[in-house]
Amino acid sequence: MASQHIEIPSTASRLSALVRRTVDNGRRFQEDIEQIVDIAQQVASGGDWDALATYLGTSAADAETAYNLLVALHSALGVAVFNNVLDRLG
Repeated sequence: MASQHIEIPSTASRLSALVRRTVDNGRRFQEDIEQIVDIAQQVASGGDWDALATYLGTSAADAETAYNLLVALHSALGVAVFNNVLDRLG
């Protein structure tokens, strides 16, 4: 069976360098969001938006909104098409 991985070296052209950088940045971004959400969930355990607000430097209402946005982004980054790109080109 042929490999599903597509190796794109960053040295072939400007396009290949851009693709390589984008895939690498996408993986780091996905990992960063996962870490952010994990920490935010621990800090805001039980809906403690005041505690999260302290860590974010915002109001409690803004901390709750930021939390919900980050959780939604985390979910969106877990979709198959995003993971497929990172897995096959990463």
